[in-house]
Amino acid sequence: MYKDKGFTLVEILLVLATLALLLPIFLLVATHTVNANNEARLRSGAVLLAEGIVESLLASGELPVSGQLPPYRWQWQTRTGATVPEGLVEIEVLVTWEYRGRQQQVQLVTYQQVGHE
Repeated sequence: MYKDKGFTLVEILLVLATLALLLPIFLLVATHTVNANNEARLRSGAVLLAEGIVESLLASGELPVSGQLPPYRWQWQTRTGATVPEGLVEIEVLVTWEYRGRQQQVQLVTYQQVGHE
């Protein structure tokens, strides 16, 4: 009685063809995952920077109006008046950076009572 041992050439070619078709899909998914991870890391860093700027402003009130902490650039401003509820001052922090050739930004707005220590 004849027993088959090993794989035939056709079976090996089918496996190689399947791998050749699936490999680009796996690489595309991996690339997308890496890009999404990098974008999330940069966005989280920008949010943390904006929160730190607001905390520094509220704690001491002394901070340059704009600055840079590579890869980020930031600026802040305050507003009072018709668009801000009475008795409050609006603090807006804008953090910008570039990722993959596109300008990205995070804007953080908070309110502080006027004369609040």
